[in-house]
Amino acid sequence: MHYQVYPRGVCPTELEFDLEGDRVTNIRYHGGCNGGLKTIASLIDGWTVEQIAEKLEGVTCGPKSTSCSNELVRELKKALADQEISGDAMNREDNEKESREESGEEKREEPST
Repeated sequence: MHYQVYPRGVCPTELEFDLEGDRVTNIRYHGGCNGGLKTIASLIDGWTVEQIAEKLEGVTCGPKSTSCSNELVRELKKALADQEISGDAMNREDNEKESREESGEEKREEPST
C-alpha cells in the first residue's frame, strides 16, 4: 500500500513510501537534504519496519528532538499498525462470512452498480 505522510519537526514537508506486509520500498522525501535522504532511502529499501527502527529510531538532528530518519520510523510504525488493524478487520469479516455460509444462513447478494 502506498502512503503519503507529512512528518513533523523536520525539513522535509512530505514523505512517501510503500508498505507491503512489513517490507518498505520506494521511500521518497520531499524537501530536506536531498543527497542524504536519497542515500538513506536507497540503503534501507526492502528492509522491514523492525530493521529500519533498529537502525534509525531515536536519531536526532542538531538541537531537534527528532530527525528525518526518526520521523520515517514513526510514520512506518503508524502505517504498519493501521495495516494490521485493517487486516484484522478484514479477517474478522471473512471469518464471519464463512461462519454464516457454513451455518446455512442465506447469502446476501450485493447490489449491482
